[in-house]
Amino acid sequence: MKKKILILAYDFPPYNSIGGQRPYSWYKYFRDNDLYPIVVTRHWDIDIKNPVDYIRPSICQETTVEDTEFGTVIRIPFKPNLRDRLILKYGLERFTLLRKFLTVFFLLTEFYISNFDNRKQIFSAAKKYLKQNKVDAIIATGEPFILFKYASLLSKYYQIPWIADYRDGWSSNYNLSRLERRFYAGIEKNIVNKASFITSVSREFVEGFKKLFPQKNVFEIKNGYFPELFSSIDVQENEHFTISFAGTLYSYQPIELFAEGFRRFANVNNTCKLIFVGSKFYPEQAKRIEKAFGSIQCELIQTERLSHQETLKILNSSQLLLLPASAEKPQTYAKVFDYLALQKYILLFEDDKASLSEIIKTTNSGYICNTSIDIENTLHMLYNQHLERNNSFRPKSNFELYSRKTQTKLFAQKIKELWIANTD
Repeated sequence: MKKKILILAYDFPPYNSIGGQRPYSWYKYFRDNDLYPIVVTRHWDIDIKNPVDYIRPSICQETTVEDTEFGTVIRIPFKPNLRDRLILKYGLERFTLLRKFLTVFFLLTEFYISNFDNRKQIFSAAKKYLKQNKVDAIIATGEPFILFKYASLLSKYYQIPWIADYRDGWSSNYNLSRLERRFYAGIEKNIVNKASFITSVSREFVEGFKKLFPQKNVFEIKNGYFPELFSSIDVQENEHFTISFAGTLYSYQPIELFAEGFRRFANVNNTCKLIFVGSKFYPEQAKRIEKAFGSIQCELIQTERLSHQETLKILNSSQLLLLPASAEKPQTYAKVFDYLALQKYILLFEDDKASLSEIIKTTNSGYICNTSIDIENTLHMLYNQHLERNNSFRPKSNFELYSRKTQTKLFAQKIKELWIANTD
């Protein structure tokens, strides 16, 4: 009989995000590893085109339960809090000070007073399920890290081991202020110390969590690509030399470095095309790109957030895929795995001296550039290959290890080892 795994996941399809793809891979592949997943998430409406759509009340305002060939999905309704209701009614330009105050207020109180957390229904739905059903382990994947608290409470009440899965740092998150880091540090240690073990997406994060929690086992479970999406994909590249980037552009990723080299390249080869998939979802990100590339002599395209399939179609039509990185803040961006599966050349800049450069080197899947001159020269080389229609204009990479199916199998093995350890 399959062991049952309760998964607390805020992001989940149909919402298209990296955060949603990770628990979806467990939901999809756990049954191949003798585990039965029960996912508790929120109702997501398909048309999430901007950050305001993210906070709209869900169309369905009832809890639903769906049983499929993969497992069970329990979806709870979403209702915006007071801060979000102000945005929905008056827009982003009004009541900014009041909204900032409410943001801080909710951050300070949600871990202590559940009524101030508008995700508490995930906890309630999970608790209701556990009253009527036995499960063998609980996984909480964060962010939001309030799910760690809920998993810990459920674990204590029902005597079920729980696993803390980090997609990003919590108190160690690069984007937090020093005050926020201090505030969350104590909460994080108090909650996560009660987990049976910890998982995270990259070697760098694993090393950091081992220092934060020296008594805990911490394992790397990478993100990856869904192999079935690429099993029969055909190469359909644009006639014009096309360079693409998909996803979020962080402040510490040096897109300006690429723009400097690309500008000189485009002055000579102005028929090329540059695409940023999903950049319009974050207006500040779109403005930054426009500032860096606005006057180039070639076609610049920025899109709204697209479905995973639509994104893959654009990436598959490109000759080169961009992977900006930082040696000071290294992390393994999930987009690299889709890049690998498409067997497109990848341009990594700068060398992160960590997992990304290691992946590029071991799979022989691209180029690592540290200066704008390196970038310019690499673009000229690849452009000339494109013009020659060279049959070898595709990297030959061994990327099968990075499928989500393989990574889920590794995760399932760690979960099974947990039960073995508990019976010794």
